[in-house]
Amino acid sequence: MPVILASDLIVFFLFVACAYLCVKARKKHTPLRLALYQLKKNRLAMASMALLTLFAVIALLDSIRYRDAIETVAASHSKTLYSPKALSIVDRILE
Repeated sequence: MPVILASDLIVFFLFVACAYLCVKARKKHTPLRLALYQLKKNRLAMASMALLTLFAVIALLDSIRYRDAIETVAASHSKTLYSPKALSIVDRILE
């Protein structure tokens, strides 16, 4: 069962905004495209961009949370019970 927090919505919104900017930058002769071109020429800026991208991917994986289904011994329960502890993908990788 997925769990969505307010901070997760902010992270998802930031990723949607970045995807929108990437699509927008594909058009020719936009100021954003020129800025990205100058960014590509600078080695330090590209290394910083790679590090920020890594942090962003970790933030995205940390914002995807879900609860595990609890196995019930009695077959009389027709509802699925979920654990009260919601773990993110990063939590599960580091376990």
